[in-house]
Amino acid sequence: METEVDKGVQIGLTIYEFVIPIIAAAIVWISLKLSAWIKAKTKNELAAGMLIRLNASVTEAVTAVNQRMKDLIGKARSPGSPGGVTITKEEAGVLKNEALAHVKSYWGAKGINELASVLGFGGLFGVKQGGKEGLEKMITNKIEAAVGAEKASLASINPTKPAT
Repeated sequence: METEVDKGVQIGLTIYEFVIPIIAAAIVWISLKLSAWIKAKTKNELAAGMLIRLNASVTEAVTAVNQRMKDLIGKARSPGSPGGVTITKEEAGVLKNEALAHVKSYWGAKGINELASVLGFGGLFGVKQGGKEGLEKMITNKIEAAVGAEKASLASINPTKPAT
């Protein structure tokens, strides 16, 4: 004959057998979501830090190439300049390549590969096909934007001299 205590224990064990797997599944689900959130947050913070460093390296490169650019602009303004009063496309290309080389030397080969990977230009086993070219295009665009910003700031400081 079952007593009230035996019935209570049996009900308790039945509830325990039903609830424990649900609680375990919930704990596993929460830990997976927490793990994914931590991974995403870490990756986002790493990418943000690398973008800040990339912008700093581009600014540094444009500043380093700036003196050479001033020399070319001075030469371009001379009466015998092939480009007239502006620098030629070839001279601009040389300056852009110098700035790109400066940024690459700042990062080094390992840093460029890591940057490509973090910014999505990399594949599972290193930099994917076309990844470095995509990263170089991005860096080149940043260089051009930095040069444009520098020109605009020079034009606002000295509005009588046109920025070239």
